[in-house]
Amino acid sequence: MKILVLGSKGQLGRCLRDQLCRTKNKVVYASRNEIDIGDLLNTQKIIRELKPEVIVNAAAYTAVDIAEVELW
Repeated sequence: MKILVLGSKGQLGRCLRDQLCRTKNKVVYASRNEIDIGDLLNTQKIIRELKPEVIVNAAAYTAVDIAEVELW
């Protein structure tokens, strides 16, 4: 199975790497430098090219103090 893990350099992404390395799955790890999920068109393009069977979104917004006051 081909798995794409977004947010691979965060805490959850690193934990997933530790666990998924023990499987026979083909795993593609992508940090924000490789796939910025804030850029929808580019994200769609890359996902279409990679053709993963499973996508795990481990990306997170970690500026909690700012997130509490910032309006989207």
